[in-house]
Amino acid sequence: MEVSPVSYAPAVLKPVTLTEQVASTLMGHILRGDLEPGQRLVEQQLAKNLGVGQNVVREALIALAHRGFVRRITNRGSYVTQLSYQEACQISEVRSALEERVIELIRRRMQSEAVDLAGLETLLDGMRRAAEAGDRSLFYEFDLKWHRALWALTGNEFLSETLEQVVVPLFAFFILLYVRKEGGPETLREAVEAHASVVADLRSGTDGGTQAIAELVDLSLKHHRGLVSEP
Repeated sequence: MEVSPVSYAPAVLKPVTLTEQVASTLMGHILRGDLEPGQRLVEQQLAKNLGVGQNVVREALIALAHRGFVRRITNRGSYVTQLSYQEACQISEVRSALEERVIELIRRRMQSEAVDLAGLETLLDGMRRAAEAGDRSLFYEFDLKWHRALWALTGNEFLSETLEQVVVPLFAFFILLYVRKEGGPETLREAVEAHASVVADLRSGTDGGTQAIAELVDLSLKHHRGLVSEP
């Protein structure tokens, strides 16, 4: 019997640019600790070490800055992201206020239209699997995706962009510190349940959610206190 060929839409594979390769290489050095938090990243020296042009390195550093792992300071240069505990607290205060507003806007949308929370639950499952595996780097990738998905549910692009600027460097700094630590997944499991509470409150249709997100931010800061340098 002749078998009909299976029709499918072929995946579109994008070529990896040299800039992306350099950004990935630098990212690896940051996560392994070859480049320490606060260390200055000299474009000319990096270009020489990697055997690429200085413009490529500059573009790679800009890409890493967008992901929060590099901080670019006008007239001073680029540095691996570093935060003091005081700075982390200040960022968390702003984050808490903004994410509480996120919950309020989502609840307002839910009063007049259907809001799909399935994406949050899918990412939550990914966080849970990473927590059980003790994979902190993967956990924080899912964590950041979860928050981005939450922000997107507001339909307010300006709020999402503001949260990107405020929160992403905080997430990135914690990632690069946490991947160097060893230990059980207990704190990650606790974080999963805190995220799950936010989704549960939104699904309940009650006025809950803002308290859950505030508690999530507080929990995050508590978990990270021992990792961040004191002021």
